[in-house]
Amino acid sequence: YVERTTGAVEGHAGSYYFYIRTLINKYHPWIFLVPVGLVYGIHQSFRNKERRAAYLTVLGWIAVVFCFFTFAVQTKLQWYILPLHPALSLIAAVPLTLWWFPGGSELLLKAVIITSAVGQLFFSSVFDHDYSPGLKELAAVIQTDTGQNEKVILYNYHEEPAAVFYTNLRCVYADSLKELDGYQSEFGRVHLIARDQDFAGIAQDLKRRDFVIIRRTSGFKEDLVYLK
Repeated sequence: YVERTTGAVEGHAGSYYFYIRTLINKYHPWIFLVPVGLVYGIHQSFRNKERRAAYLTVLGWIAVVFCFFTFAVQTKLQWYILPLHPALSLIAAVPLTLWWFPGGSELLLKAVIITSAVGQLFFSSVFDHDYSPGLKELAAVIQTDTGQNEKVILYNYHEEPAAVFYTNLRCVYADSLKELDGYQSEFGRVHLIARDQDFAGIAQDLKRRDFVIIRRTSGFKEDLVYLK
């Protein structure tokens, strides 16, 4: 436990927005209601003496768990913040319960909730039955091309469960070129998977590091590039 707190174990490092991105990807559609509930909860914790303790308890729960795993624990894994989900569910339910309460801000509240619901349709993969088609297409090539002790780096691409499932290989994250350099120093030869949109910005940097494109996908919602 101490090792996981003071350092990133087995390459599971991440930036300060790691869990924000995790919640956006894994806690939809309810994540769109959380900001509304947080604002209302903070407001009520100052104005409503009867429910102040309840709101402060939930807000404190969210703050302590999120800050602890974001800033104190250096090993980043998506399931570490599962204890946060009950509190987030409570705070996300606040706008829904207020929907039925009369008041001057009722119309505004409904507009915010409806906008959040509509936004969910555009910013999530709710209609996608295949969440990682690019990884599935690359999997056979990566398995054939990768030695048993070689590492696969996911550059700014936090889909490790899918990558491990399809490739059956050890995969770790790198959110910056500095982290990628660290893995190269530690592991030697590494293989790299990056989203096409990210690759465009680092192509020259990777070329200077002697990376060569082996395969890239096309025609998917999120195309990938495989290099080594």
